[in-house]
Amino acid sequence: DTASIPPASPHLPDPPTPTSPTQNVQPISGSVQDFIDEGTEKDIVAHLESMSDQFHQENGRSVLAFGYKYHYPGTKSSHNPLALPHILHPLCCRLNKLNAPGTASINSVLVNRCDGQSSFLPQHSDNEAIIDPSSSFFTVFLGSSSSISFCKMGSTDISHTHPCPPRSMYSMSRKSQDLFEHLIKP
Repeated sequence: DTASIPPASPHLPDPPTPTSPTQNVQPISGSVQDFIDEGTEKDIVAHLESMSDQFHQENGRSVLAFGYKYHYPGTKSSHNPLALPHILHPLCCRLNKLNAPGTASINSVLVNRCDGQSSFLPQHSDNEAIIDPSSSFFTVFLGSSSSISFCKMGSTDISHTHPCPPRSMYSMSRKSQDLFEHLIKP
């Protein structure tokens, strides 16, 4: 048995058009609860668990990269990414439909696995120059709930926290990465 991603794709509203380059840019541009069904979640988690020996311990979590080779300062796993597994193709196709017209398709998937209550994602922003300025970042939470927190760039004061229940998805614009950093606390 394999579960499929439901054909009805929720539409994320476009972020408001700012009147200046930074006005109205929010840390999160969209969010959908139950973005995938429980069967799909179970299948993806089982596949990733079958690859446990390929995850790398990095700075508070385990990481595994797929797709295009990028240099992310916060992870070494992106130096030798694996081919995108077949089980993730439908999810990436569905996420690509949420991209703005003319935006490049998803070409990199970074799996951050929390290995217990002490796991965390360090404060950072994904503002590398190599990332297309019109692109978006999509995060799908699998297995358990968490919260992602946001700080204005250069600050450690949390300005926004977003709950992330299992199977939910949130998106961030590339532009938001110049204004906000994000983290997951242990």
